[in-house]
Amino acid sequence: MPDTLINRDPHILSGTPMFTGTKVPVRILIDYLESGDPLDEFLKNDPTVSRKQAMGVLDRVNCGTRTISRIRCVPACRQGRILANRK
Repeated sequence: MPDTLINRDPHILSGTPMFTGTKVPVRILIDYLESGDPLDEFLKNDPTVSRKQAMGVLDRVNCGTRTISRIRCVPACRQGRILANRK
């Protein structure tokens, strides 16, 4: 069953996790939030990503069901702010 939030294709950016249906790497969202920018700023600058997609990815990372580029988030991501531990 295809993933409705994240697409990984080894032929596109060496398999970098991308928001499904976009050309936006998930890492960009993580970078925005790590630097203290609000979720709305990311969504404004990357309009091909929906709020539902972004929140779905943050929920997934927060729940630990999938690791994205070895980043694990703590509960602050649900509010659009992130604290991350690199493993």
